[in-house]
Amino acid sequence: GDATGHAIPSAWVVATARAYVRASIFNEPDLASAIALANERLTDESSAGLFMVLFSAIVDTSEGTLEVASAGHPGYLLRSKDSEFQEIEAAGIPLGIQSTTYRSTKYEGLASGDVLFLASDGVWECRNPAGELLGLDRLLAEAVRQRDRSAEEQVAAMFDFVKDWASGRPLDDDCTIVVLRFD
Repeated sequence: GDATGHAIPSAWVVATARAYVRASIFNEPDLASAIALANERLTDESSAGLFMVLFSAIVDTSEGTLEVASAGHPGYLLRSKDSEFQEIEAAGIPLGIQSTTYRSTKYEGLASGDVLFLASDGVWECRNPAGELLGLDRLLAEAVRQRDRSAEEQVAAMFDFVKDWASGRPLDDDCTIVVLRFD
């Protein structure tokens, strides 16, 4: 997840949303319902203008499935046989804005070498000294190039890529990268 703003109010939103999502997953029959319940609770408590995007996933390694639900945050799935990422759209609105429903999507047939890639907007909105944005296309192309590495190595390589792009320019936002590699 990634909350709006910075400092204590944003930290409160993230901590509260995390607690609500975790509690809801154990009490709801499916991922989409759990996210909707967490959103309802957060909406009741949050101040105007405070919200967060969220990407949530349940991986079943024995069945080879990935179930995802999004509250305004996209994800990207790279199948081992493909050469580019498939976008998992940010289908739902961010948490904390208004009560709503969410939907989940299940991906089946996960194979060794498939990669789930997530990054906060601070990563692709990173600017170089000339002020040019890194952009999502460059970021995903680099993630494809790193696909054969372990998840840990992919994350490290991606952060190096972002730092190299910035060339010493301070980052404007927080940067989070998550890689889940199916082996």
